[in-house]
Amino acid sequence: MRASVQLRTMLRYRSVRSAPYSSGFFAGGLGIVALGVFGVFAIKGQVKYDQLSETCAPRCNPDDKREVDRDFVVADVALTVGVVSLVTSGARRLSGRRHGGGRCALHHHARAGGARGAARIQRALHGDRVVGEVG
Repeated sequence: MRASVQLRTMLRYRSVRSAPYSSGFFAGGLGIVALGVFGVFAIKGQVKYDQLSETCAPRCNPDDKREVDRDFVVADVALTVGVVSLVTSGARRLSGRRHGGGRCALHHHARAGGARGAARIQRALHGDRVVGEVG
């Protein structure tokens, strides 16, 4: 009975380990998408800019100028979001490895053989919610 409680407690709290990794993957995915948006709007804005400079510069329609400016602003914001997201993703991944892969103290305590102590730590961390019975 006691071994099964320890096993259930360890399995429950092993899922905590994936938190830095999943948020890191989310931030990385967001960064890749943002860099794609940056590429599309930067190219689109540059093509329009080149067309305007060949055809009507310096007396171009203000609406056309605004459209080019908007494309460049969207590209700049997307580049910023992309870089920040990729840096955040890397930091989350590295911080998870540096601290033992994101394992919590409860996992280590339960693995050392203290099911009652593990439940005590669990209550301290999460209130009265207990995973499994301690007996």
